[in-house]
Amino acid sequence: MTATRTPASGTTRRRWSTIGRRGAVPLLALTLAVTPLTPAGAQSEATEATSAGDDVPTRIPTGVLDEFVYAFGNGFHGPCLRHPYNPVTELSLLPRYQAQEFAWSQDGSMLAIEAESMLGAELGSVRYGLGVVRLSDCTWHDLGNPRLAGMSWSPDGTEIATGNRVISATDGTHIRDLGYTGRDPAWHPDGDRIAYRGSGGIYVVAADGSTPPPGDLLIPWAGMPAWSPDGTRIAYLTGGRVAHSAADGTDQALLPDDFDYPSRVTWSPEGERLAVTAEAFTYREYDEVFHGSCIAMTLDGQVDNLILESECRDVAWRPAREPDPTPEMTLVYLYRKVDPDAPPSWHNSGHQTLLHVEFGHTWPRDLDPQLLESHICGPGWAVQMDQVVRLVRHRVPLSIPFYYMDSSDGTWRRGGLGWGTVVQAARHHSLEYVTDVPDC
Repeated sequence: MTATRTPASGTTRRRWSTIGRRGAVPLLALTLAVTPLTPAGAQSEATEATSAGDDVPTRIPTGVLDEFVYAFGNGFHGPCLRHPYNPVTELSLLPRYQAQEFAWSQDGSMLAIEAESMLGAELGSVRYGLGVVRLSDCTWHDLGNPRLAGMSWSPDGTEIATGNRVISATDGTHIRDLGYTGRDPAWHPDGDRIAYRGSGGIYVVAADGSTPPPGDLLIPWAGMPAWSPDGTRIAYLTGGRVAHSAADGTDQALLPDDFDYPSRVTWSPEGERLAVTAEAFTYREYDEVFHGSCIAMTLDGQVDNLILESECRDVAWRPAREPDPTPEMTLVYLYRKVDPDAPPSWHNSGHQTLLHVEFGHTWPRDLDPQLLESHICGPGWAVQMDQVVRLVRHRVPLSIPFYYMDSSDGTWRRGGLGWGTVVQAARHHSLEYVTDVPDC
């Protein structure tokens, strides 16, 4: 189903939203005996699958792009991030060697990422840098190149703990030392204490640095601590297993021994599931082994979601948050006219590529020529400007039409600006009307 793009005032473009992408990993044909818990308002993708045992069709959730950030061999996926092989508007990101660090702010509004290269209007060019993206408008600021050993945000979003110190979430400057020797800090939601992995297990210290090192031993021979959203439990890795306990280390629950070398565990926003990263995951019910997997599970170890079943190096669930803002925006899409001699129009437009996003409703006239790629030259090019509402900034499509996987039949289909988007006004102009176009 694809509705016609109608640039009429107040008209809703009824389009499919997109989770699937070109080059995405194929979806698994497995049947999960579990009902997924999807955060309110989230859009999820599913596929029809048939169990080999009873031939009962089941819908399998395969992840929600807005709810996760995850790393794989060639980059990162998440809100405001772009796949390296797709058109890039804000940023290009590559993992730093075989490792990467990223962390959500506790209110889910910001994301810190360390990468080998960061290319964007605000960052310039930062090599081996740490950047913070604000999801409300997809803008970035640079924290320089601090030496990282895990990352965890303070509840108020002003500081980041890494290793045994705290840095500013605004500019990356060193604020204070925490005194211990260790890494992978986890800031408690109450803001008063930090858990970390030290020699012999998980310790807890005061967040203000006043605790004599090494602090209080909470869970012996464990690492990678992660507090639940309400702070009443803590998840961690121990003896090659995933586990969670009460905040004081009692009431331990060990998940099934289905993981080889688990490396990360994080909580879902409602605190009822865990996301786990592992070098291999054995799905015993179906006698399947998946390598480099990111899996969501219930607190008793039942598979809930295969976020990425291969090539996944790390994953973090986006915390609970206020609804993402839908600001007034003017989107400028570039296209080559089908008939170079005819006026610009929707019916005379070829494939459209996002050229510029401007907040507020306006009709830009002086766009930077550097926005144009090297092959954009000479006559025959045009733009469509759309004044839109009810569209989240990080869901603005990079191209029109974009292509997505229809989960009902596994075929690629075309879509536009997403369900609910309202185009209040639109114009078509020649490219020369809005910027200087170089000669070929």
